[in-house]
Amino acid sequence: MRIVIAIDFGLKRKWQVALAESLRIDGHVVRFAFAPAPRRGKGVARLSASARRMFRIVAVHGFARRDLLKGLPLPSDLVIDLASRPYVGVSRLVPLYDGQRGRAGALNAVLRQCSPVIAVDWQRDGQVPVTMASGRPGIERPDVARLAMGFVMTRTASLLRQAIARILRGDAPVRSPAPVVSGPAPLPLVFAGRQLAGKVWRRLAALAQRRGHWHVGWRRSQGDGVASTLAWPVGGYQTLQDDGKRYYADPFLFEHQGQMHLFVEEYPYATGQGVISAAIIGADGRIGTPRIVLERPYHLSYPQVFEHDGTIYMIPETGANRTIELFRAVDFPNHWVLEAVLVDNVLAGDATYLLHEGRHWLFASITGKGGSTWDQLGLFHAPTLLGPWTAHVANPVLTDAGAARPAGQMQVIDGKIWRLAQNCIGGYGRGITIASVDRLDVDGYAQTVHRHLPPDPAWGMQAVHSLNISNGVEVVDYFA
Repeated sequence: MRIVIAIDFGLKRKWQVALAESLRIDGHVVRFAFAPAPRRGKGVARLSASARRMFRIVAVHGFARRDLLKGLPLPSDLVIDLASRPYVGVSRLVPLYDGQRGRAGALNAVLRQCSPVIAVDWQRDGQVPVTMASGRPGIERPDVARLAMGFVMTRTASLLRQAIARILRGDAPVRSPAPVVSGPAPLPLVFAGRQLAGKVWRRLAALAQRRGHWHVGWRRSQGDGVASTLAWPVGGYQTLQDDGKRYYADPFLFEHQGQMHLFVEEYPYATGQGVISAAIIGADGRIGTPRIVLERPYHLSYPQVFEHDGTIYMIPETGANRTIELFRAVDFPNHWVLEAVLVDNVLAGDATYLLHEGRHWLFASITGKGGSTWDQLGLFHAPTLLGPWTAHVANPVLTDAGAARPAGQMQVIDGKIWRLAQNCIGGYGRGITIASVDRLDVDGYAQTVHRHLPPDPAWGMQAVHSLNISNGVEVVDYFA
């Protein structure tokens, strides 16, 4: 396909060049066209400059030599319209931010410290525009406008690529989530003041050692589990004690020979690298101190344990090694061996296994350079547990900081798949999302969100990001 990317003249953006390069890798012929650019207000320019100084951000500008083409595009099959004013084209893709076109729409959301809904509209002469890709990006530094815009624009690029792929496959339009706009954006210099105040507060908090850490809580449910009631229990949870030199997180359960085993990420501050530890939850509800059962030269977390064909396996997160790995228990729960690398050369977080209609599936948070680890759901599938594993044709199948990254083991109830996801809109661990899977096959994916559960302040929750239940035992991790 011959693609023209229309941009504002003189406003060079690195993400636009990266988009062009990725489209060329996809096999398209890509050129730039330049449109007259509006002048930036002094407040925006000062905000950008202050952020660079305050957070020591290195500004990178410039196009590759082959992109400097005096604004004369080739004949095109499609225009990606990134200019502030509409660019002429018979067939155009236009990204909208909370319904507004252009960078200004994205900046309005960022100044409110909000994550905008990005909708990529396909506009053709004489036809009603349709949305071919949409999502809500994760913004890991909402307090720094320049960095926040980077997260938004990185996801804009991935959604544009996804829209083009959907057009070529002949896929139907998608439904874009409704934007959530709360009040006007503050003036840029007001935002800069808040940015400085936030930086000072974080340094004072660190000096005062007032920051908490992650904890694991557990309880025995009496038919009042979170997954069924869609609410936190009134009585809260018992807390797995730690010595302050480490934290426990990502709890998973597995019952074996009448005993309930708890598997967790153990993160010793001395090493700064996670290991997998395990403990037994006794019939009286008491739990012992977790003991290390698996460690590698790289960080481990999110230890999902399951049984298949009579063998017990574990898939911990090994994103630090750019792999998804399968371990087999040879002396449960104390000794595990690497059985196979299921997926290689991928930055995947919280990979979650599911066997569905005879096919093996992995749900994982996937990311790329410059993007958040919170907002993209990728799927991988295989005919057998050991593979070969294949990336889903529509990856990422979901871009949504509120419902993408896995948060625990999936449950199949009355034939329907229920999954737990992390709600990271506004920050990491802002809650648990409960969703049902409406479609899962090698050609497509769809889910419906039923509830967002924010942290429960009644028992000190500041953040929460995983939840699991097995045979009447419920475990959660939370920040306090």
